[in-house]
Order: sequence, then C-alpha cells, then structure tokens
Amino acid sequence: MTSFNNKKMFSFMRNAPFGGRLTATQVEGTEAIINEFERAGDADMRKLAYILATAFHETGGKMIPVREGFAKTDARARHIIRKRRYAMPDATSNGKPLNDQYGHVYYGRGHVQLTWADNYKRMGDILGIPLLQNPDLALDPDYSARILVEGMMRGKSNRGDFTGKALEDYFNDHKDDPVGARRIVNGTDKANLIATYHKTFLDALQHAAKDEKPYYDADELGTPDKPSLLKDNTTIGAVSAVAGSGAFGVLSSIDSPWAFAAFAVIALGAFLYFTGRIKIVRHAGA
Repeated sequence: MTSFNNKKMFSFMRNAPFGGRLTATQVEGTEAIINEFERAGDADMRKLAYILATAFHETGGKMIPVREGFAKTDARARHIIRKRRYAMPDATSNGKPLNDQYGHVYYGRGHVQLTWADNYKRMGDILGIPLLQNPDLALDPDYSARILVEGMMRGKSNRGDFTGKALEDYFNDHKDDPVGARRIVNGTDKANLIATYHKTFLDALQHAAKDEKPYYDADELGTPDKPSLLKDNTTIGAVSAVAGSGAFGVLSSIDSPWAFAAFAVIALGAFLYFTGRIKIVRHAGA
C-alpha cells in the first residue's frame, strides 16, 4: 500500500477542501478512513480520494460519523425524520418504528448515512456487526469507516453494497469518472460538487505520496551540517556531461544550484580560453 507523508497531506487538505482550518477531530476522522482503506481497499488513490470526498460531503466536512440532520441525539433525529418522512409508505423502517421488533428508527448514520432497516441488516451480516439490533454502532468511528469502505467497494460481497455500484466500476484502467461515481451512494445528487472534493483530496494524496529524494545520499555521507561539493554527485554528473550531451541538455538536467554554478564557471572559463580572450601563462619550471 502507499505510504503518505501526513504533514504534507494535511497541509494540502487544510487549504482545500477544508477552507484553511483543520481540527484534530477532522484529522482523526480522515486518518480512520485512510487506515481502513489501507486495510480493506487497494492502492488506487482515486478510489480513496472519492471515499474521502463522499465522507466530506455526507458529514458536512466533519469527517466523523453523524446522525441524519446532524442531530445530537436519537430523539432529535427521530423528530427530524418524522417531520420529513412520516407520511411515506415505508415509514416503519425509517421514519417511525411502528412494528419494528427492536424499537429503532433506521435513519441515516455514519460517514455515509446508512439508511433503511434492510441496509443495516445486510451490512451488519457482511461485516459481522449487529447493526439491525443496534444501529447506533454505525456511529462508532471504526465501524463507520468499515461500512464506508465496504459499501463503496466490491469488498467481501463482491458488489457495491449501497446501490449495487462500486468504485471499481468508475475508477479502473479504462475509466476515470468521479462524476458518475456518485451513483455508488445516491444517484446524481450533488455529483459535480463531490467530484470537485475528489480532485482536492486526490491532489493532497498524490503530493503526499511523492518519493522526494535528498540532494545527497545520507547513507553514504552520514549527516553533514553542510553538503560537500566534492561529494555532490549532482555537481560531478553535470560537469562530466558537458562533452556528451551539449550545453542545452546539461542545463536542462541540472537540478542543484551548486551544480549549476559550477557548470557556469567552467563553461565561462572554457569559452574565454577557446575564443582567445584569456591565456594561460606558463612559468619556467612549472
């Protein structure tokens, strides 16, 4: 799996999509999702970025499990759902527990707002969690992250458990579709908006996953206070490339400012010498 430089990753995420402020709770929630993806997902950062984008949207940027309507209590969530859905034919499984044996209301919970009794039962059976008997387990950060990743990927059930669609259908060797991927959770609702979140999360993940090598080999040189130009392979390589690659090729390949300065001095001296503008005076006995 890909390892990330968390400092770089959260520095990028703080700017976007989090708008310049990132709390410890948001960091912990994001890390919980990443950890679960590394355990049960794959190495495709596009998929992880879309999972994070979905969680960001569904939790209002909190990145922790929430109740539908961002209610603080079960009673408040029931009140919200009753006002919204009481008149619906299937209110018994979501809006009001008229005949439910456990007395629960299966409104949206978690990072992805798992909803309806049959979805709680199916996900509980897949993950071995008694969600039907205790739907508030979907508010546990670890369980919620498991539900989020399993539900959006083919995972243990070999299908997308929320709608039958899975991340593998939208991000693969032949397809890269963060707009269409919204169908994994909720049709086309806010599809374009969530695709913009996906882009910002993906930028952060890709930046944090870059393998940036130091300009000297710490294993060979130890940890000197200042790098030595005599041991700087970049400088030596730039100088030795003059004869074979041409000036423009060399200049384009030099990354180190020390190497560039050394090359410039040598090139200037060679130019002045070969054009006759300077002469090397040899003294007797030299």
